[in-house]
Amino acid sequence: MAFKGIISQLSLPKSLLGVRYERVLKTGSLETDPIAHLWVDINRKGCAMVDHIGVAPSHQGQGLGTRLLQEFIAFARKHPKINQIVLQDVSHSARTGQRSSLYQRLGFLPGKQPGHWQLDVTSYSGIRPVR
Repeated sequence: MAFKGIISQLSLPKSLLGVRYERVLKTGSLETDPIAHLWVDINRKGCAMVDHIGVAPSHQGQGLGTRLLQEFIAFARKHPKINQIVLQDVSHSARTGQRSSLYQRLGFLPGKQPGHWQLDVTSYSGIRPVR
């Protein structure tokens, strides 16, 4: 999958919880609107909460959301203080189960509450097929 012409930005400003990881994908120049973004708050206990992930409608279905999650998982695995990633999917797709296979393939397991998904970074073994 090629992402030709995409400019990426990564920043780690402080958030109320500890550190905020931000990843933005754009096409063309830095002045253009983002085509995809991921915001994650990392608390002091090592839990990374996916605050928001979004892909512009014109760029959906190209794997950009998957790429953002994969990149953050790789980032988290390199940082020993991050031990868990949690996301809550409250979208229409979550209610219909459309994203379940994506989250499972990336290694997330259903959380205790509906729409919550968790990934244990310390035991993550990579992308796996969903049966």
